[in-house]
Amino acid sequence: TISQISVEGNTLISTPALLAKIPYRIGERFRRHKTPQLIRSIYSLGYFSGIAVDTRRLDDESIALIVRLTEKPKIDRIEYEG
Repeated sequence: TISQISVEGNTLISTPALLAKIPYRIGERFRRHKTPQLIRSIYSLGYFSGIAVDTRRLDDESIALIVRLTEKPKIDRIEYEG
């Protein structure tokens, strides 16, 4: 059973906005077949170049779901010449 869901590596999009895209909810059983849907959903936002989904056992009955993100580099300036 999922007891915790955390998101790491996000600075451009808020954690609540990302949690809304995650097809898992606290209290439900972890089912691996939902993981590709999670990855597609977050990739579709266009802000991330890498997404990793990990689990960590908390006790005999519960796990923590960890979504680790790598953001695409942001453009900080554009120069025009000519």
